Amino acid sequence: MTKISCFILMTVLAVSLLWMVGPVRSSEPQCSLNLEVRQRNGEVSMLLLKLRLLPGDEFSVLYRHSVEQTWVEEIFGWSSDGLLLKSVRFASLGAGLPFSDEGGSLTVDDAEFVIEHLDILVTSFSFMPIPENEYTIRWGTVELELASLPSGASVWIGPSEKP
Repeated sequence: MTKISCFILMTVLAVSLLWMVGPVRSSEPQCSLNLEVRQRNGEVSMLLLKLRLLPGDEFSVLYRHSVEQTWVEEIFGWSSDGLLLKSVRFASLGAGLPFSDEGGSLTVDDAEFVIEHLDILVTSFSFMPIPENEYTIRWGTVELELASLPSGASVWIGPSEKP
């Protein structure tokens, strides 16, 4: 089996697993967001993960900082306002990391810096994961590791165009 075939199979299994083990809901939501995680190589776009977020739901993007070699966790949530960057957790100060409360509340918890209550509206965002940074998307018990993406691939995260 080729690397591409293995990657597609892993992606299909991850999406299937997500829908099976996602949070259980007792009734149909009045307000939700279908969030997509897509791999992009030039003009080609492939769905990696689709999340159905309800107000109050959260997901995280975790990665190892390229200079500091410490973990960073960015926590996003969904509210009636839209997709929000809610908080950031990181273990060291360095290039590209916050150095103030950024409008939220900064605390130190178990040798980690935590900035909460950011609530920064984000329409969508993208990044280019490299294997050394060990990017992972976490939603509940589901984790999607991005280290195996092809070199030069970018990841886009944002609302689905269709519900």
